[in-house]
Amino acid sequence: MRIQIKLPSINQSPFLESSVVAYPAKAPILSSGSA
Repeated sequence: MRIQIKLPSINQSPFLESSVVAYPAKAPILSSGSA
């Protein structure tokens, strides 16, 4: 999942975005990618 988040396609996904906002502490990598 961490590798998928790095992909731009997955990043644009609304479901993935919700997960990042829902679990920012659990997924610090997502926050970095979003930023």
